[in-house]
Amino acid sequence: MKKLIINADDFGLDDETVDWTVKGFETGKITSATIMAGMPATARAVEYAKAHPQFSFGVHLCLVDEKPVSDPTKIPSMIDPKTGRLWATRQFIIRNFLGLVKVADIKTEMKAQIEAVKAMGLNISHIDGHGHNHRLPRSIMALQELQAEGVIGDTVRRCQNLYFGKPGLLGRLINGPMQKRLDSSFKMTDHFLMTAGHTHDEKWFSKALATLPDGVTEIGIHPGKIEDWRRIDCEDCFACDLSGIELTNFNEI
Repeated sequence: MKKLIINADDFGLDDETVDWTVKGFETGKITSATIMAGMPATARAVEYAKAHPQFSFGVHLCLVDEKPVSDPTKIPSMIDPKTGRLWATRQFIIRNFLGLVKVADIKTEMKAQIEAVKAMGLNISHIDGHGHNHRLPRSIMALQELQAEGVIGDTVRRCQNLYFGKPGLLGRLINGPMQKRLDSSFKMTDHFLMTAGHTHDEKWFSKALATLPDGVTEIGIHPGKIEDWRRIDCEDCFACDLSGIELTNFNEI
């Protein structure tokens, strides 16, 4: 059995991303998307999602780089005092492993983002993280607490186990242990693949389809054309013939 979810990250980031994500849905190339809260086109993304319940829509938690959705004074360990914004990705990862970001603060920001999307009237199918930062140790603890409180359901994105090219050091070191932590609390797909700008191969998606493993696989893409890496990330997907692939979404796993 081979089933495929094609999930668009960053839905709502800006109008261009929304335009290309909608194009993916309308042409049958995308089956799911995760919405970013508090972004310029979040309302457009949610409006589309509510009108198309045949697809699955989750929340794309952004724990780095951007302005927080919650009050910055309520999450001090998440905030870079020099910028007033969430820590940059590298700093957040290091601080997460060292225990310098508080689980309570991560939970507060996660909850604010999730509830901001829910407040717009959308049912949430699953959770994933910008930069996959939901997989880090203290992030998982925050997710487990939100699950226990009924803020989120049982479905989150798994750690990456399929790669197009050689995986990075971070992925090799942490994905296995973090996946075991996720397995203890959540359900997810059997496999996950994403390039996110880490390949220049224009045909990476076609090649991934040719080696699709048994089980349910999620392939994550970032629709858009303004940035070249986004074009590479989605162009081959949008051009592929998916007629022989059993497509599904997070509502059905």
